[in-house]
Amino acid sequence: MSWGQTTVKLLIVDDNPDAASVLKEAAELAGVETIEVVSSGEDAIGRAIMVEFDVITLDIRMQGISGLDALSVIRGLRARNSGHYLRLYARHPR
Repeated sequence: MSWGQTTVKLLIVDDNPDAASVLKEAAELAGVETIEVVSSGEDAIGRAIMVEFDVITLDIRMQGISGLDALSVIRGLRARNSGHYLRLYARHPR
């Protein structure tokens, strides 16, 4: 998938492999071609230092650095970027 002249770069951050797989499949079906998956907030920050992603999905509750804490760091890395942020919450019934 491309918006304008650029290819969308997506980073999926989730410590649940099943959830990450579902998100990746949905992105592929939507036509996103550049997708990376990591399983921790620490890895998300590391990848965001190396690559400027267009879209990042973050699991809120992860061991170590949470998704919200990782988002704060990542936003600081791209302070000049006027990116848009959307928070979605889902709870698995137990």
